[in-house]
Amino acid sequence: MKHNQTGLLLFLMLIFFFALPLIAADLDGLQVKFGGDAFVRGFSTEKDKSLKSQGYAQMLRLKLDITTEDRISVRTQTILSANKWNGDSAEQAISGNSSDAFNGGNPVRLDYGYIEAPLPKGWMARAGRQAANFSDCFNTCDDRRDRLMLFKLYGNLMPAILFDKRTEGALNKEGDDGDMYAAALFHLHARHEWALLYATWLNDDKSYVLRNVHNFSPYYKYKGDKFTGMIVWNWLGLGSRGSWYHGHHNSMAIKGEYRFHKN
Repeated sequence: MKHNQTGLLLFLMLIFFFALPLIAADLDGLQVKFGGDAFVRGFSTEKDKSLKSQGYAQMLRLKLDITTEDRISVRTQTILSANKWNGDSAEQAISGNSSDAFNGGNPVRLDYGYIEAPLPKGWMARAGRQAANFSDCFNTCDDRRDRLMLFKLYGNLMPAILFDKRTEGALNKEGDDGDMYAAALFHLHARHEWALLYATWLNDDKSYVLRNVHNFSPYYKYKGDKFTGMIVWNWLGLGSRGSWYHGHHNSMAIKGEYRFHKN
């Protein structure tokens, strides 16, 4: 019975998404875009002769964006099936910070969903469940965060201010949340890309592992026609006793790749 209900839900969702072009024709002043992506990947792991695992991982996602004439957008992506990292757990949502938290990834669930709106002086605001990436996965990699974000473009420069609700405690208790505050500056360029990030996490009742930790992370990336190189540094520290980063923790990486053929 459960498989029949899941199949019916997937069938109805596919009908809805394929009917969106017809729906959009009647929505004067709205831009509606939809798409998706999918993959199947085989894998084989072996820790020792007694611990082997082979199989495949798959993902199927559908995307829907709606934008008004006033440049107010609703952007969503739904996972129909996948072994997918979920990011921070959220109240009344499927939780579990594991790439295989669903024993095959069967539950249909939200990947991200947020509202984007213009503000005065050219600033933009985003609010909702958002994808989080920084420094080519050295600092943050394909995570999902409950986030408020402000940003603005000044030519190639983009400053951003962020607030993440990393954990939510009791709604009638103050100080048991894990809140992240961050500021970043991005230099967006086809050849020379760099960024600076500062973040700190606040928590009052010692329930969050990053309580009062500070993070500073810059990177530089060169994007040539065939060669791409990157240098990145990440520092975490000065957290309260009992946090993961009470002292000073440094890490740095240099990477490069050369493409022999360019399509």
